Amino acid sequence: MSSVSDQKPNVLFLNSCVSGGGAGRSLLAYLGLDSPKVNPHIVLPEPGIIKKHLKHKERLHYIKEFIERPLTPPYKWVGSIPVLNALAGVWSLIISAFKIGNLAKSLRINVIYCNHMLANPVGVVLGMLLQIPVIFHIRNIHNNFWIERWFYRWMAKAPAVKSLICNSNASAEPFRDIMDDKITVVHNFCDLSMFNRKEIKPALRKELGLDEKTKIIGYVGRITGWKGIDLLIRSFAEVVKEEPMSTLVIVGENDGGIKKDLKKLYKELAEELGVREKTYFIGFKDDIRPYVIDFDVLALPSRAPEPFGRVLVESMALGVPAVIAAHGGAVEVVENDQDGLWSEPRNPFDMARKLVRVLEDDGFRKQLAGQAAISSRLKFDDHFLAQRITQVIYRTANSGSAEFQSTVQTVPSFG
Repeated sequence: MSSVSDQKPNVLFLNSCVSGGGAGRSLLAYLGLDSPKVNPHIVLPEPGIIKKHLKHKERLHYIKEFIERPLTPPYKWVGSIPVLNALAGVWSLIISAFKIGNLAKSLRINVIYCNHMLANPVGVVLGMLLQIPVIFHIRNIHNNFWIERWFYRWMAKAPAVKSLICNSNASAEPFRDIMDDKITVVHNFCDLSMFNRKEIKPALRKELGLDEKTKIIGYVGRITGWKGIDLLIRSFAEVVKEEPMSTLVIVGENDGGIKKDLKKLYKELAEELGVREKTYFIGFKDDIRPYVIDFDVLALPSRAPEPFGRVLVESMALGVPAVIAAHGGAVEVVENDQDGLWSEPRNPFDMARKLVRVLEDDGFRKQLAGQAAISSRLKFDDHFLAQRITQVIYRTANSGSAEFQSTVQTVPSFG
């Protein structure tokens, strides 16, 4: 990195996602790799899983009102009345904005970095009021409803928002026509040095009592409707007809923002389809590596387009090929017939055909696995992608206060 000064920008990362989702894990990956080039401060509602993985514990700032979901305010008196929840949620975010604003002033923040969609409204308000440049890290495809598309485009057009970091071309698309000059696409990444097969002790087969002859189809992620787990179970019911030694393992828990117990409903679906004894729901795992390493294939059956699919990079790095629903950012990760297979979105029978193709041909599966391990490191070099984020941060900081501009005149370059 080259610069006319050693001064580093003070960056306030707003991250209310602390339960183990992709946004929090991606932020951890960045802070672990490239944070020495910035002065990071991280705002969280609570420690969650973030604290134990973060080196900069002295830079964590807890603001309980900075809630992860609008309908989950931190006030016990609200109860479960929907209207009160909504009002209390809005009030909570207003209070959090005041507290975060005071923190930003006391820390002489140069850049406000909104790490996921629910941090954006707080960030843009503070950016306008405090005249601090703002970065939105776009990790969702804001195209599902016209009101959602309009709202996020409206916020992103605000003068205080200087940069959009999009985790895929798919998540960038809703903004291309009005603010292409603000957009930098930086795919999600993980610390690939942590995904060396030789250094990871497998745990899944041992815990479930599965022998080496059993072919494991795995899913990793939140249990929520749009992820298509019901489609995967229907696919698996077809797979078993061709591959009776196969089993399905679901790694993850119900999404905390959804009241319905989907996990229970999916177990009932597996029972109805006659595959309950071959379908395992093993819950959330803080460290997924000992489980994914035992997969023969990873399935990503999402009903709606994935913004990216970080778990794909992780599984590929471990030499596990994937079968994906071919839409959204997932197709930017998996190359069809090279390091995985594409299936027709929302078509459980086509996904079943692709899963059987991987499972029944050991040579083909090993070919995909080997290329997946190579592709993950060629396409998703974590140090290079982290440096691209740092470049955006410096460029954004240079667009802000005259004080910072006077000491750092150039955007860092990496070679």
